[in-house]
Amino acid sequence: MDVRETALVDLAADAATLMDRRLADRGRIDFDRILVRTRDLLASDRSTLEAVRRRIRVLIVDEFQDVDPVQQQIAYLVGDPDSGSPETPRLMLVGDPKQSIYRFRRADVTVWSAVERDFRERELGLEIGRAHV
Repeated sequence: MDVRETALVDLAADAATLMDRRLADRGRIDFDRILVRTRDLLASDRSTLEAVRRRIRVLIVDEFQDVDPVQQQIAYLVGDPDSGSPETPRLMLVGDPKQSIYRFRRADVTVWSAVERDFRERELGLEIGRAHV
């Protein structure tokens, strides 16, 4: 990295540290941290994951083209595409990759492509519908 890039990285790291401190001092949490903590809890605590799964029959994620990688991981944890068990919620992802608009908040349309590829490779009954007006 050149001097400018290094300065920007240092500034970003300082800002992140300051944000962490301010949130902690106020006993608050931001949206990104809620997502990360949710994913981490579901991934590490089997009883919590099972309790969530018992409450959901079908997990519908609308506007899936606007999810970020952490949100995709949460959907996969809850809907577990590999399980094949009737006890696991059915995972239904709805969206149109041509309409992705939330990149500014870490939405990543490549998640859509990766999930589509993943479902095809696992032969998981991918349905691609086309809306007609």
